[in-house]
Amino acid sequence: MDCSKCKLKLKPEELLKCNACSITLHYTCAGLDMAGFKKILPMNKPKWKCANCKPSKLGSPIVFNKVCEESEEMSSIINIDTESLISLINRRFDSLKDSIDTFKTEVNARLTQLSDTVSSFDQRISSAEARIESLSETTMKLASENISLSNAVDLLKMELSDREQEFLCNDVEISGITETKEENVGHIVQVLANKLGLSINECDIVSATRVGVFRPGGLVENVSGKGSNVAAEPRPRPIAVRFARRSVKDGIINAARVRRGATTADCDLPGPSRRFYVNERLTRTNRWLFNKAREEGKRHGWRFIWTKEGKVLVRKEQGKASHRIRSEMDLASVFGSDKVGTNVPRPSTTNY
Repeated sequence: MDCSKCKLKLKPEELLKCNACSITLHYTCAGLDMAGFKKILPMNKPKWKCANCKPSKLGSPIVFNKVCEESEEMSSIINIDTESLISLINRRFDSLKDSIDTFKTEVNARLTQLSDTVSSFDQRISSAEARIESLSETTMKLASENISLSNAVDLLKMELSDREQEFLCNDVEISGITETKEENVGHIVQVLANKLGLSINECDIVSATRVGVFRPGGLVENVSGKGSNVAAEPRPRPIAVRFARRSVKDGIINAARVRRGATTADCDLPGPSRRFYVNERLTRTNRWLFNKAREEGKRHGWRFIWTKEGKVLVRKEQGKASHRIRSEMDLASVFGSDKVGTNVPRPSTTNY
């Protein structure tokens, strides 16, 4: 298709066709520039009229001049099909509304999904809180049971220690006696009893033996019944004695207290004259408690720490109430210490 004015080929994107005379023109041949051509809406191009077919305001034919070109540009802008424009606007609004509706639908779907996720998280958090609360209650219950069991174990330990001490009710412990290789421990006990003013027969002694860790360096060679100067251990092993009757045991304990400070002088025993001690025989637990009670009593100024019938007793001063020490807690309670020494050793059956 050729331009009716310049006779050159027309491209579709440059074409203008007059609705009145059907001539075809380049938009430049019609007196429009690119901006003016683009201002003609697509819906108005089929109704476009060339300058010759448009009546002028003066009623005379319009020629292609600068004034006509400006008039053509203005007429192409003003000459608008209102219904087509409204229809286009409506379609655009309908399209926009559809887009908005689609967006709202997607947003609502996402919000619903987010709400479901939040609800799921809320349920999980609630479940976790319930579990934590349950675990907390279980922990508190277990802690309470643990305390109860610990108290029960402590009570059982004390009862076991008391039972073990009852097993030693006829026993005494004699310390400070020189140890020799071929000594007769039963005879030594009888000699010491005589020294304390008591007469004891062999039938009164159930057993008598050295107890504790054996130290070879503590032995003294017995030469012709006399002790020789072989490096003697300062503290030889004590002698554990079990009597047949409780009365014999109580008698020797009382005699030792009356004759406090007695020595082995004139007893015809090996080694140099030494002071000896006779005490109730205590279990390992009570012996530990007694030693600790003496340490704490000395540190806190308690005057009286003693044992009676296997019980460890303390009194701060004359006229004050006495306290029995059965456990480490008693030590802390009586002497006001947060922690006393090391843990109390476990009760164990005492063997000769």
